[in-house]
Amino acid sequence: MFAVSIVAGLAIVLLSSIPADAAPAPVTVAVIESSCHFSDPPEELPHTTVRATIDPVGKAIISFYSDAGRTNLVGTLNPSDTFIDLAAPRTYYWDATAVNGFEVVGPASGEFTVESPCPYIPKSRGTFLDDDTSIFEKDIEWMADQGITKGCNAAERLFCPDDFVTRGQMAAFLVRALGYTDNGGGDLFTDDDGHTFENDIDKLGTAGVTKGCNPPDNDRFCPDDRVTRGAMAAFLVRALGYTDNGGGNLFIDDDGSTFENDIDRLATAGVTKGCNPPVNDKFCPNDFVTRGQMAAFLHRALG
Repeated sequence: MFAVSIVAGLAIVLLSSIPADAAPAPVTVAVIESSCHFSDPPEELPHTTVRATIDPVGKAIISFYSDAGRTNLVGTLNPSDTFIDLAAPRTYYWDATAVNGFEVVGPASGEFTVESPCPYIPKSRGTFLDDDTSIFEKDIEWMADQGITKGCNAAERLFCPDDFVTRGQMAAFLVRALGYTDNGGGDLFTDDDGHTFENDIDKLGTAGVTKGCNPPDNDRFCPDDRVTRGAMAAFLVRALGYTDNGGGNLFIDDDGSTFENDIDRLATAGVTKGCNPPVNDKFCPNDFVTRGQMAAFLHRALG
């Protein structure tokens, strides 16, 4: 919250247009609330909402200036208004002018300071609140629009773009993206019973996209293990049927990797550009994949 300090009390006394021998009716105007918020786009200055009460209502205009000389008018609280938004941090100077035959008595001007900082929480303009500064925001929005992701915390509108993708989550992403429905009767692996993604994992196994995580037996899926970039290449190549490896050996750091051929196929299809821009002669096959990166891979492949 912004702190608002009233240097000269923001109070105005107005005199009712009544007979001269009658006692004047006091009318007060005061700042009663200020709240912090940011405008879109977020690079704009933070603002505070300054509210005032005028009693009787509508009998004064309050003008706000950014300088003591009252040369730079920044806003006016008209008789029909109850609040005004002002940028912060800044000191403001105000003047009150009576209307409709009323007369200002007592303080008719003053100043106050709206101080900063306040918590910087820019307004989200998309599905999720935590990806506004991510380079993968457009990819994440595409996933949400396609129904491929519901986020990592739907109630809080979070996607967790920097969290690593697990094999179970990867199964869910691909099943939703490619519309797999056949689970082969279920229970294809021994280590995912009761797991949130068990049904997705069975569908992925039935489609031939995964072979398990413990060759040659491959009776386990390891649903909570993180997905490496190499393993992700294999998932996507099997799922999307890529066969052209572009002649092979497209990256210098995957020679001898189990997934080298899958990586070359993925790159030839234009789904990956490498991991070390602008050269991009490396793939980093053993690095873990974040949820944001996964969104980019899927968007390039399916969008």
